[in-house]
Amino acid sequence: MEGSQRQGPRHFRSLSFALLTSRFGSAGVGLILLAMLVSAPGHPARAATTAPHVMIVLMENNSYEAIVGNSQLPYINSLVNQYGSVSTTDLSHPSLPNYLGLTSGSIWNDPPDTTPQDQTYAGPQFTDELASAGISWKAYMEDLPVPCDLIDSFSPGNYDVNHDPFMYFDSVRNNPAQCNRVVPFPQLASDLAGGTTPSFVWVTPNLINDMHDGTYTQADGWTKNLFTQVIGSSWWTPGARIILTWDEGTQSEQVLTVVVGSAHGTQAIGGNEYGTLRGLEEAYSVGLLQHSADSNVGDIFPLLTGAPPPSPSPSPSPVASPSPSPNPTPAPAGAATRGIYRFDSTDFAVMRAAGFNAATDGGVQSLGDAEAAAGITGMVWVGAYDNSTCVQTMSDAEIAQTVTANVSAGHVGLRYQIGDEPTANGCTAAPVYTHFTQVVHSADPTAKTWVADDQFQVGNPVLAGVPMNGTVDILAFDVYPCQSGPCDYSAIDSAVQQIHAANVTNWEFIIQDFSSGSWRWPTPAEVQAQFSHWQDAGAIGYSVFAWDYQAQLVTAQSGNVAALQTINALAVNPTLPSPSPTTPLLVVTNSASITSGPSPLTITFAASASGGAGPYSYRWTFGDGQSASSQNPSHTYTINAQYTVNLVVTDANQALGNATAIVITVTPALSASASVLNAAGDGSLAAVFTGSPAGGAGPYTFAWSFGDAQSSTAQSPSHTYGAVGAYTADLTVTDSRGVSATSNALAITVSAMPAATAAANVTALDAPEAVGFTSAVTGGTAPFGYQWIFGDGSASIAQDPSHAYATAGTYTVGLTVTDAVGTSFVANSLTISVHPSLGVVASATPTSGLARVKVTFVAAAIGGLGPFTYSWSFGDGATGTGPNVAHTYEAGTYQPTLTVHDAAGGSWQGSVGTITVVKHSPKRTA
Repeated sequence: MEGSQRQGPRHFRSLSFALLTSRFGSAGVGLILLAMLVSAPGHPARAATTAPHVMIVLMENNSYEAIVGNSQLPYINSLVNQYGSVSTTDLSHPSLPNYLGLTSGSIWNDPPDTTPQDQTYAGPQFTDELASAGISWKAYMEDLPVPCDLIDSFSPGNYDVNHDPFMYFDSVRNNPAQCNRVVPFPQLASDLAGGTTPSFVWVTPNLINDMHDGTYTQADGWTKNLFTQVIGSSWWTPGARIILTWDEGTQSEQVLTVVVGSAHGTQAIGGNEYGTLRGLEEAYSVGLLQHSADSNVGDIFPLLTGAPPPSPSPSPSPVASPSPSPNPTPAPAGAATRGIYRFDSTDFAVMRAAGFNAATDGGVQSLGDAEAAAGITGMVWVGAYDNSTCVQTMSDAEIAQTVTANVSAGHVGLRYQIGDEPTANGCTAAPVYTHFTQVVHSADPTAKTWVADDQFQVGNPVLAGVPMNGTVDILAFDVYPCQSGPCDYSAIDSAVQQIHAANVTNWEFIIQDFSSGSWRWPTPAEVQAQFSHWQDAGAIGYSVFAWDYQAQLVTAQSGNVAALQTINALAVNPTLPSPSPTTPLLVVTNSASITSGPSPLTITFAASASGGAGPYSYRWTFGDGQSASSQNPSHTYTINAQYTVNLVVTDANQALGNATAIVITVTPALSASASVLNAAGDGSLAAVFTGSPAGGAGPYTFAWSFGDAQSSTAQSPSHTYGAVGAYTADLTVTDSRGVSATSNALAITVSAMPAATAAANVTALDAPEAVGFTSAVTGGTAPFGYQWIFGDGSASIAQDPSHAYATAGTYTVGLTVTDAVGTSFVANSLTISVHPSLGVVASATPTSGLARVKVTFVAAAIGGLGPFTYSWSFGDGATGTGPNVAHTYEAGTYQPTLTVHDAAGGSWQGSVGTITVVKHSPKRTA
């Protein structure tokens, strides 16, 4: 049993409606549910004046049986042992429909894992109801890049939009006020620190931390960090809850739902994931959406209400008191204790008729008289110790008062169950239980302390020896051998051998007769077989778990009650054998050649076994999914992480022994990176290199190759390249193990010294004509920068500029070129002569006359650069050259023009007026 007398056998959990229906039929389940609802306060919905604080964290792809009892999940299993939990049936496969169902009460069209770009749904869903009711909420998504990310990607990082159900509902996507409540996960830490965390909180871990792609260890650590932060914040008020659940199972359709803050053993019907939504809706007093209103989906509402579990009391210091009662001789057949675990049932007469003479009971013996009248002795639950947190939860005075109250009621010599199922791999509980026994004896010397020891339970790592031996008056061992496959009776036989080897003489055993999680109902034959494997081993009695538990009744199992009657009529120890060991205790030790180092890390393990009965067989598990069966194996780890190595040794008698676990820490593999200052230069190059090792095992050695047949062993050397060329440099780092890693290659370029040439398309011209300049570069390191100085106060940075001089004069033009490595070089200078603008004065005499008139043309150039050329066009098709010309015109009107060119390439063209010539008049005759 766990946590309280009301809880029952280890791993008993509330069952889904479907499972109850399979056992009792729908009518029977209806009666069970009715009975539970009548006894449950505040059901179905409460009228809350202040919205509750509830967080839900959704993990991935693991069934109930993969989580509960998993040694790689110590923190999550401590939550199961401390708080209320149920087994919940998933809705579909793959992930997306389960997320839709958990938020809206429907899996809609049961989609595959598509993005919202493929399809969205109108809603409404749960947070729409909260918003309408004025209740604050946020969804914190790990690795979500920005709030209200409508890109709907499967990245960056390890964000998966399939695990973000809110982005599939138009009621969120199309409403910025609601969509911006879907935020990146780091915002949660800020909200918790600032006291701004909303009433309802949804958390989706990334694909590493939700068990989808990461390890159990990663998920367990992430969960512990988050829950510790939440519980330590101001958001964690009385009545606050954290729901930890999974979207879907892989080994089966059942997933764990544990509610942090609820009392351990709280009754609830896990049902399916619609029942999880229903509990949330009732907790916040909003309407029931779609299938969450169905009567057969279960309801976790009881886990979201009621008082939280009591705070532990400080652990007292052990005091010297009498030892536990002396161990008796194994009892004869008729005197053995034949106990039955009962949860609610008070049908003591039926239990007695089945052959039981003891039963569990709670607190003060309020039912003691009824039990006594039926010939049943009660065992009192004393929840004095939490075996998940290693904390004493009742003071010595409270323990003593419980016993004294029973004595005052006339019930002396009772059994007292102290705490629930210590394991050899958990708390160091033995001294505390010894102290509890002393406290009980001080109040009733005839009382017996009793505890169920989980050490040999199927699935638990096995340790040699029995650490709890002698701490209580009676140790009871549970194995629970019947899981999904055939019952593992060898686990019982192994337990018996180790009980004998440890010389435990005052002990009982527990027979499994229940179904929960990975455990199934045993058949009548399997009930009897369990008894047979325990029989004649020296036990003083036994208990059967259970008569009734969370709506499950042994009486509903055909033939099981008859099987119990049969074993209750048999002697526990027909021949009363001596339980003394016949062989020495099996002792196992192990060692590792190294326990930490960088990847790849090769370790040699060694095992040593003594005692027991040889030969021995060895089973190593290396924590990375690999195993070995040799005595001294070697194993190489290639991924940096922390691993737990376990060794189990089996002797010839099938006795088991295991050594202390070895923790291996693998650090990152060796890597090397290289960088260079000054990777390019002209003529010669002084390069400065930097080498950076990472991972591996220092100290390191360095080997640089510069690409020019030169090298260095310094970590960060300098090197001068003296010849033009292209080089490749790299670094090889070797660590203390001889493992080497080579860096990225570095490209080095040494160019010839640069030179530049400047040219102009003209060096003499008349103002304001333009000059076209060109440049040519050889050598150097591209790209180049240009600086032209034109001599008239103007400049240009173009490679081939054009420039117009407005004023006559002589100008010196300069060019400076700078290459990519900063080398500047000056080109040849240019001299540009600029002359005044060319003008012409021209005349014609005469400008009119009779046919065959001779006209004299005179022109003179002004400005420009001589010599000048004069080209005349007389307007009648005739031409002439020179500054002074004459031309004879026939009758007509003419427009003579003049074109003048100078030596600087300037030109002038203009009209020289109009020439009018008329015909001669005819002579008169008498």
